[in-house]
Amino acid sequence: MRTADGRRGVIAAAALAALALTSGCTGAPPPRPAPSPTACEPADSRVTWEPKQEAEDAPIGYEVHTVAEGGADATGFLEDVEQRVVPYEPTVSADDGENGGDHLGALVDSFERTGQAPDGLRAPRPDFGNVEIEPDRVGTYIVGYWTAQVRAPFTVDCDGGTPWSGELLASEGSENGTVVVQCGYTAPEASGFSDETLAQCPDTEDDTAGGAG
Repeated sequence: MRTADGRRGVIAAAALAALALTSGCTGAPPPRPAPSPTACEPADSRVTWEPKQEAEDAPIGYEVHTVAEGGADATGFLEDVEQRVVPYEPTVSADDGENGGDHLGALVDSFERTGQAPDGLRAPRPDFGNVEIEPDRVGTYIVGYWTAQVRAPFTVDCDGGTPWSGELLASEGSENGTVVVQCGYTAPEASGFSDETLAQCPDTEDDTAGGAG
């Protein structure tokens, strides 16, 4: 038979258990870690530019002249011309895992305000038709149009954000040029840009046979 003291002991134990459960439910949650600072946005930050440097040339277009016999003029040749535009836009490479391409527009705007940016920075275009081909044999002649480029290192910094660095690669603008090759006759590396221009030759004419005469 259970005594009064035994009942009091059971009640006390139950009360302690309930108190423990209640304390566990109402206790303060553990503190959350502070969020990591986000990368600085160039549009709203300080962008520091280093002096620009020369970079490799880039193609912006090709003009393919296919020459055949039968012309009525003094040359005796017929000529068909195809123009090929190579799309061009500045690019951004970034350090520290930042996706620089997401900030291209803001960085180009910032670079243009430095006074270092040349005209035609965003979209240089080939000046088709400014080179006259004077063929002395049938075949394919290609005019390669290129633009000089510059590299511009930069750093993006702001209050409360994570700074990062990178490099803008852009056209020099007015510093464009051309090279002329004849497929099957112009040797690769005859000039600085001729090997890339020769890559536009038809497959049947991509074997070189010495310098063009």
